[in-house]
Amino acid sequence: MTQTNGSKREFLNPWLKRKAISPFYSGIVMQTVPPRAWSDHPDRQASEHKPHVLVVDDDPIVLEVIRDRLESAGYDVSTRSEELGTSAWIAVNKPDIVLLDVMMPALRGNEIASLVLRRGVGDGVGIIFHSSKSPDELEELVQRSGALGAICKTGDERSFLRQFKSLAARHRRS
Repeated sequence: MTQTNGSKREFLNPWLKRKAISPFYSGIVMQTVPPRAWSDHPDRQASEHKPHVLVVDDDPIVLEVIRDRLESAGYDVSTRSEELGTSAWIAVNKPDIVLLDVMMPALRGNEIASLVLRRGVGDGVGIIFHSSKSPDELEELVQRSGALGAICKTGDERSFLRQFKSLAARHRRS
């Protein structure tokens, strides 16, 4: 289905429930659907709780890959491609875990983590860094920020999910 919005043509994909602007115009832009309360989720069983994960990254391809990986592992996933306003989004929507890119243009992930964790914006929210920085650099950021841990960006889905599930389990126990 196609709609015209000014000078750009938007392609609506009802299966994905989000818009993508044609790459033949100004590049691919994704707009995520705001998360629904779990009680409103149509697939939710009374006894089921799917952890809600917010993925924040400035790369739309990384957002889509990580969304697919986490959804296939049973998580409810929301995404943000802009770091500005993320702490406010967290305060309103209260995800269980935030997977946060460290290297973003306007505000670094460790700065967002400080806003969320030290100022009490996201009480009960676990933050996991996700970056292509070296493991040593990430560990230093984790120690300084109070995040749960860090995962190096990798193409290995099994390794990513194993590390993510381990950190998520640590958060549930705390």
